[in-house]
Amino acid sequence: MNALRTLLIMNLKLLLRNKGFLFFLFVVPVFSVMLLNIRLDGISSSKEKLQDIIELKDVEEKVIYERDYTLMPILVYDKSMTELSGYFLKQLAQGGIYQIYHVDAANIPDEKIADNMEFHIDKDAALSFLCLNQDFDKKLLEGRVEDSITFYKTGQDEREELFFQSLEQTAAAFQKPEKSKDTESLLKQLQTLENALPKKEVTFLNNGLASDLNDAQKIKLYSIKFSVAIVTIAFLYAGIFIAQTAVEEKNNLVYTRLKLTGTGEVTYMLAKIIITLMTAFLQTVIMGIGIAVFVKTDFGISTWNYLLLIGLLGMIFCTMSLVTGILLNNVMSASYLAFMTWCISSMLAGLYFPLDDASRMLRNTSRLMPQRWTVIAAEGMMVKDSSVYFMILCITAAYLVIIMSTGAIGLKYGRNE
Repeated sequence: MNALRTLLIMNLKLLLRNKGFLFFLFVVPVFSVMLLNIRLDGISSSKEKLQDIIELKDVEEKVIYERDYTLMPILVYDKSMTELSGYFLKQLAQGGIYQIYHVDAANIPDEKIADNMEFHIDKDAALSFLCLNQDFDKKLLEGRVEDSITFYKTGQDEREELFFQSLEQTAAAFQKPEKSKDTESLLKQLQTLENALPKKEVTFLNNGLASDLNDAQKIKLYSIKFSVAIVTIAFLYAGIFIAQTAVEEKNNLVYTRLKLTGTGEVTYMLAKIIITLMTAFLQTVIMGIGIAVFVKTDFGISTWNYLLLIGLLGMIFCTMSLVTGILLNNVMSASYLAFMTWCISSMLAGLYFPLDDASRMLRNTSRLMPQRWTVIAAEGMMVKDSSVYFMILCITAAYLVIIMSTGAIGLKYGRNE
C-alpha cells in the first residue's frame, strides 16, 4: 500500500506541473458546461417540416440543400400564385411521403421551365415536377381540375405513380364542392369539407432506442450534445497526459528502478488507472461547479443526472487514452489518434446532426460510440425512463472491460516481442 500511495503522489505532482493537463482539467470542462446555456430555437428536424411547403427563392435554387432523403421531392412551378393554389398544395403535402418545393413561376415562360427541369434532373435532387397553370382558379371554378395542373413524369423515381394517385385524389376532393361563382366561396366550401373529415396524423415509429421528445426537449438535448462533444476531447487528452508519464518513466528507466524496489507491475498499472479515474472524477466535479456558476437555464435533466452521464463517459475516454498511449509508446502518435477519435466518434454519435434519417448501417455504427449511449440515456432521463440508469452503467462497465482487456493483451504481446 505504501508503494501505491507513493506512486499516486508522484504521478499527481507530475500532472499538476503540466500546463496542458491543467488546461484540459479546468478550462475545457468549464467551457463545455457553458454550452448548456445555448438554445437553438431555429432547429427543427425534417420530420417537423413534413407537411410544410418549402419556398424556393427562384427556379435556380437547388432543393438538395433542404432535402430529406426519406421523402419524395416534388418541385412545383406555380404560375397562378393564388390563395387557392396554395391551399391545393397544402392538401397535397399532407400525403406523408412527399416534400413539396414551391417556386413562383408566374412570369416564367414554358420554355424556360422545361430547361429548368433538365437543370434540376442533371444537377439537383428533384426528379418529379408539377406545374399549376396560370388559369388554375378559373379551371377549378369550372370544375376542370385536371386541366389546371400538369404533372411531368421523368421515370427516374419509382414513387411517381404513387404520387400521381395522391394527385388524383386531391384533385377529386376539389371537385366535390358545388360550383361556385368566386374563389372565396369555393375556398370556404373546401375548408368546411376538410373540417368535416377525420384528421389525418402521420406517426413515426422509433428505431427501438429513441424516446418521444417534444420540441422543447429536443432543443435542450442539442445543448447537451454540444457539451458532450467538447468535454470528450478534455477526457481524451487528460488520459494522453497520464499516458505520457508512463512513457517517460519507461524511457527514463524509472519503471525499471521501481521494479528493483519490489514494486510489482500490477501495483504500477493500478496507480495509473486510479489516477485516470480520479482525473475523470475531478473533471466531473469541476463541471458541476461550472454548472452552478455559469448555467442559468434548464437543460432538460437534473444536474446530478448530467454529471453521472459525464462522469461515466469520462471514465471510458480517459481509460481509452491511457491504454492507447501506453500501447503506442509514443505520445505524439497517441495525440493524433485521440484527436481523430474525438472527431469521428462525435460525428458518428450524432452530436452535430440528427441520425433519424440516416441509413441503418450508420445508425448501427453510431451505437459503437460511447457518446451515443450518453445521448440515449439523456433522452430517457428527459422522459423519466428509469431503465436507462441500469443501461448506462452496464454499457460503461462493458467499455471498461473491453478497453482494459485490450490493454492487457497488448502489453503481454509487447513483452513477448
